[in-house]
Amino acid sequence: MKKFFALSVLGSCLLLGLGHPGQVLASGSVVVNFETPDVEPGDYTTDYTALEALGVTVVSAFGIVDDDGENWGITGNSGSQFIGVNGNPSDTLRLEFDSVYTGISLGCAVSNGNSAGDTLRLTLFDGADAVFTRGYTMADVDAWQALFSYGQYEFDAVEVVSLNPGPFGCDNLELDATALPETGTGAGSLVFWAAGLLALGSLLVRRRARA
Repeated sequence: MKKFFALSVLGSCLLLGLGHPGQVLASGSVVVNFETPDVEPGDYTTDYTALEALGVTVVSAFGIVDDDGENWGITGNSGSQFIGVNGNPSDTLRLEFDSVYTGISLGCAVSNGNSAGDTLRLTLFDGADAVFTRGYTMADVDAWQALFSYGQYEFDAVEVVSLNPGPFGCDNLELDATALPETGTGAGSLVFWAAGLLALGSLLVRRRARA
C-alpha cells in the first residue's frame, strides 16, 4: 500500500506540474499577420482588439502600420501591414500571451533610420524570467528575417529590441504549443509517465491483495 501511495503521489505531482502558474499550456497554434483592423496607407492604429481576441496583448509598440513606402521604407511580409517600433514609446516590441507556448517565429525587418548590420535581440519570458535570448544581425532595410525558437522553452511573453537602436517592423507571428522534445518533459510525455506510474501502483496493490 505504501508503494502505491508513493507512486500515486508522484504521478499526481507530475500531472500538477503540467500547468503554468496562472495560465494554461496552449493546445494548438496561433498565427497573427497584423492585417486587422484595416489601416489606411501611410497611417497606423493602436486598436489591438483583434490581437487580444487571439490571446495576444501588445504591451510596447508604436502601432499597426500600413506604410506608404516612404516613411518606414518597409512593407508587410504577409500583406501591406505590420507592427512597427520606432522609439515611441520605446525601441522594444513586447507581446504577452494568455497561454503558454513552446515555439515562436516572428518575421522582422529594419526600417528607415536603421541600416544593415543592426542587431535585433529576441528574448522569451516565462513570467518575469528570461528563458531564451538571441541576437540577429539584420540585412538592409525591408529585408525580412525570421526570429525564432522551437520546442526548447515554455514562455508567455516575447520582446524584440533594436540594439542600434533604430526603428523596425515585425510581421507573421506564429506561436506553437508542441511538446519539448529536447528535455523529454513535454506535456504529452509527462501525462504518459504519470499514467504509467498510477497503473503500476494499482497493479502492485492488486498483487499484494491477492497474496
